[in-house]
Amino acid sequence: MKMFKKIVIGILIIVVVTIAFTQHQQNKKYERYISLEVRNSLLNVINATIFCNHIFSEIYQANEITYEQVQLLRHSFGIIGPSTHRLISIAQIYNENVPQGIFAANAEMDIYILQQFADILVKEGDSILLTEEQIYTIKCFNLIIAGFIDEIEKKIAGVYVPDAEEIKEFYFGEGRYIVDIDVWNKYYGDNMVRHKDWQKLLWALDEAYREKYDF
Repeated sequence: MKMFKKIVIGILIIVVVTIAFTQHQQNKKYERYISLEVRNSLLNVINATIFCNHIFSEIYQANEITYEQVQLLRHSFGIIGPSTHRLISIAQIYNENVPQGIFAANAEMDIYILQQFADILVKEGDSILLTEEQIYTIKCFNLIIAGFIDEIEKKIAGVYVPDAEEIKEFYFGEGRYIVDIDVWNKYYGDNMVRHKDWQKLLWALDEAYREKYDF
């Protein structure tokens, strides 16, 4: 009888340990999957934000806007909004207190602001000179997004912001990245979701927008 009890207890221990180990492995797989989601969404936000800043700088310096620039900006803002919302939804899994997502909402609102140009610039090669009011709007965009990039550089390891001469190589060439992948792999590994940098960035982006607009 005693031997039977020992066998039963031994089997139970093995079952419990096996279940715990399996659950641990599943949790690790889930965190790796979520970390990949964080990584991809964060890259999207960083890439699109830097590219928007470059386009706005071009527009402000030329005092005109082209059909191609409007389309590139609408595309970039269309990436920033959903990617930021995705990061916020992931942050909610691990924290009760998360940013409001003002940065993401602003990106989505900017698409509608750009619509005024899209209604005029309807085909490739079209361009218009900007009014003083429009120049001021573009300048505000440029300053705000430059502030966002400052926060990205402060909060996220391995970010490289290309200058105007390099930008085409990064976005239209091959083999160049806005972030140093080696630094990311070393610093964040495959468990980026557990690092606080990206969550701090979400708060910083919202705060940067509040400061500019007294939101």
